[in-house]
Amino acid sequence: MSKSPEASVTPIVPDLQFIGWQIAQQTFSDGEGAAKLLDYLQGAAYAIGFSIWKEGGASRGQMHYVAETIAQAGKARWVELTTDPAFIAFLSADPEGRA
Repeated sequence: MSKSPEASVTPIVPDLQFIGWQIAQQTFSDGEGAAKLLDYLQGAAYAIGFSIWKEGGASRGQMHYVAETIAQAGKARWVELTTDPAFIAFLSADPEGRA
């Protein structure tokens, strides 16, 4: 079934905060560090921003908004995960199992 040229297309609007949150969650779960998190957040912002630009253009302000929203959400989730008391206790535990 083909669409007629007159058919309206609803643009996909990504949930930028969820994307940043999910990137931080996965990076943490994979045991990767903050440097990798920043790489992933920048990559996501670039990919989404480029896609928006290709679909019809985006202003510099819109591109900045995409990058900033993803980065802030990812960093906030990272802080939540790394300041969790259970995680801090895990880091403080003796890796040899000696109490």
